[in-house]
Amino acid sequence: MSSERTEIIEAGIFLDANVARTLWKALVVHDAELGQSYLMGDDWHRVPLPKFSTDVDDVQRVIGHMKSLGWTMVFKQEIEHGKSFYLVSFVKQDNREYLFVKHTSMEVAICLAALSAHGGLNFKAS
Repeated sequence: MSSERTEIIEAGIFLDANVARTLWKALVVHDAELGQSYLMGDDWHRVPLPKFSTDVDDVQRVIGHMKSLGWTMVFKQEIEHGKSFYLVSFVKQDNREYLFVKHTSMEVAICLAALSAHGGLNFKAS
């Protein structure tokens, strides 16, 4: 496997683990020998880490979770120099001006926007 492909996979696993830790407060374990991350389930059983950054069904869980916390997702798609980009932000009706996360992958943009909203980094300071 090429080193570029390995870096993309590792970045996705890191993002998936960060989403699980941050949004669900899940216990995420990384097995360095196997190069795999997983969740600790009931009775300490390994549970596969959801692929939030690459799987539409898993990222839908992120959107649903954010909605349950009172956030609304704003989603735009733009074309720049022939490349498609996704702009995503989670917003609340509170008169603040929100920032968008921009990425070529819709799933990654949604994950990053959710993490940004959770950390309070998704709005412009007044």
